[in-house]
Amino acid sequence: MYIVVRRDLTPGQMACQAAHALADYAMYHRSRFEVWQSVSNHICILEVENVTELLELAVKIRMANYSMTMFTEPDLDNQATAFCVGPEAKSMLSQLRLAFKPRS
Repeated sequence: MYIVVRRDLTPGQMACQAAHALADYAMYHRSRFEVWQSVSNHICILEVENVTELLELAVKIRMANYSMTMFTEPDLDNQATAFCVGPEAKSMLSQLRLAFKPRS
């Protein structure tokens, strides 16, 4: 499972938004989530710079017809903050950095 969050949020916000995105995925794609949980249970949290990059990537993933959920945060004017996508999207995400990793 892959979760993509915005780097322009605080680390605490990033963690919360990632959890929301995963919870929504589990709720809206229950059968896919259950298969993933029993077969892999691998989670990778990745980051993009900002909301623009998040939305651009989400469009590409939706165009590829992958199962995903986008989370929008009510406390941030309903801005998109994170999305969760199944393992089938791995190749589309390979260029992203791991979240929470300090930049050198």
